Amino acid sequence: MKEGLANNSEFERNTNDENNTSRWGEIQNVANVDYTQYSNKELPQIKIHTVLNNKYSREAVLAFNNRATDAFDLGMDAKTAENSLPNDAYFPIDATSQYVISTLPFDINKKIPFAFKVGSQTTFKVTVGKLINFTEAENIYMHDKVTGLYHDIKNNFFEITLPTGIVKDRFEITFRNANLSTGENVLSESLTVYQNNNDKTLNIANPQMIDLKSCAIYDVAGKLLFTKNKLGANAEYEFSTSNLSDGVYIVRLNTNDNREMGIKVMVKN
Repeated sequence: MKEGLANNSEFERNTNDENNTSRWGEIQNVANVDYTQYSNKELPQIKIHTVLNNKYSREAVLAFNNRATDAFDLGMDAKTAENSLPNDAYFPIDATSQYVISTLPFDINKKIPFAFKVGSQTTFKVTVGKLINFTEAENIYMHDKVTGLYHDIKNNFFEITLPTGIVKDRFEITFRNANLSTGENVLSESLTVYQNNNDKTLNIANPQMIDLKSCAIYDVAGKLLFTKNKLGANAEYEFSTSNLSDGVYIVRLNTNDNREMGIKVMVKN
């Protein structure tokens, strides 16, 4: 028989009772804890889904609690039970273990390392699968520290193919895109970068004669294919791309006053 008001069940929950508020009601306990001061909602959290080779998915969870630390917290962080998998994605909270739950205090400027374990060449697709009570930040990015690019994983997939190895120091989850800072915007307005497929060249127009320190070209897997240093303050630059295969590449420019700019170009020779 279903418990309910019709049979005067003492277990029937009143939809207007205090359990439907954002805090717990009074709960008797030997520690004399006042649970009415604690929220009964789930911790704010981000469920991150990583698809490996389009075959299976790993879920990793970022949770936020002001009583946690950025280091390992007993009862708040959790190691994966499948640490023998050849390919995986996880939080590298310490140097030896793989964590699928990481709980830490929220900070809009926080940069949270995210690691990939690659037993053999693997394609990873990362996206936010679900948000629970998370309203602290409008955006969620995967930052590639090699290319300097920020990838929106809240609304899209970040896809990358990585060779064999463990990558722990390259990627991080952030809530701000540093490339959208004022300095970045000014730089992108001052420089024009484009691929001339007819001439098979990468062209950079620098009408304001900004002193450029370097230009680098990466493939979408983050492999450095070309770099040129000490470019100086020329009005124009031209680099051959005839040796590049057709595809998308990332051009990274650095100035001598430590500003950076990243842009994607399409090569079709």
